[in-house]
Amino acid sequence: GPSPTKGMKPIPEKNCRCRWLTEEEQELLLSHCHGITKVIVTIALKTGMRWGEIVNLKWRQNVNSNYVDFDNGTIYIHESLAKTDQSRFVPLSNAVRLALKEVPKNARSEYIFLNDETKKPLGSIKKSFATALTKSEIQDFKFHDLRHTFASSLVRRGVDLYVVQKLLGHTTPKMTQRYAHLGSN
Repeated sequence: GPSPTKGMKPIPEKNCRCRWLTEEEQELLLSHCHGITKVIVTIALKTGMRWGEIVNLKWRQNVNSNYVDFDNGTIYIHESLAKTDQSRFVPLSNAVRLALKEVPKNARSEYIFLNDETKKPLGSIKKSFATALTKSEIQDFKFHDLRHTFASSLVRRGVDLYVVQKLLGHTTPKMTQRYAHLGSN
């Protein structure tokens, strides 16, 4: 028969579910993440970077690349790898620095998160991430929500929305505005 959703309009993506984790839930989730998954989840929580931005990170400055600048304490996201075609810098927090120290460097590749078989950036941590969520008893949560968690914790700590917008790489204040209600006012 005809599809039950026939004629229904899909919900536009921009309508943010804005699911985010409390400090306690973040700690709990990280405690159930291991290895590379823990490093990637830490980066997402502490920088608000997107999945694609994280897995394309390189150990050092590189043409047209995302890279970690350990000396200057920043992560650089190249415009070609950012969703909005704008490059940006994100502060390298201590938590992220420590997490990255755990990752073994691969002599054959510049990429931090390498799929050993394909020699390309990691494709997915879906299984291990799902396992960590289950063990943490966190429901209805997607990897991208780690980005919302980063943004909402900044806003709840009183960080200016303009600063949050720049860190997330939103081109317009409109995208960042959805976090405004979390501010203490």
